[in-house]
Amino acid sequence: MRSIDAPCLDFRESLDLEALDQTEGLERTAAEDVLIARVREEDDWRVPPAIASIDLRRAALPMQERLTGARGRMRLALARALVDLGALDRIDDAVVEMLDGGDRDEGISALAASTELSSRDVVAALPRACVHHPSPEVRVGAGAKLLYVTGITKDPLVWDLRPIYLPLGDEDEAVRRDSFRSICALTGTS
Repeated sequence: MRSIDAPCLDFRESLDLEALDQTEGLERTAAEDVLIARVREEDDWRVPPAIASIDLRRAALPMQERLTGARGRMRLALARALVDLGALDRIDDAVVEMLDGGDRDEGISALAASTELSSRDVVAALPRACVHHPSPEVRVGAGAKLLYVTGITKDPLVWDLRPIYLPLGDEDEAVRRDSFRSICALTGTS
């Protein structure tokens, strides 16, 4: 409970899973109830992985209900936990919705998650984000990810192709379109 209520340095990235795993009987049920209530009410992205770690299947429905309204890191944590619990096939749809949504923070979170994804849906969302996302950071990141996930480079930082995708962040739409055309020529996308 200390790791939930007063996150200290030790629990900034996750809850105390060791203590959770050691609970039994009524104490375990009470801990599970706290996690389910927290996933319904709070944007604590540490809770869904904790739920998945103890295979708490009765939390799947509250997490599914929360998924569409959740944002950023919480949305990804929910999607990943639901995949782990077998209640969702993949996180790709959440990533695509986040890229298409137009929110800067969600777009950045989706780009971070997209490194490990190369489904057709995610690859199709990256060009849309390159051109249409309102955030220059997301447009640039989407260009870099597109070059990486299509195999143009093995470097996940796409360092040597920066001159091609950095102009996606430019204020001038013509400059952005030229950059996008260059990326499309390399990747075979449109």
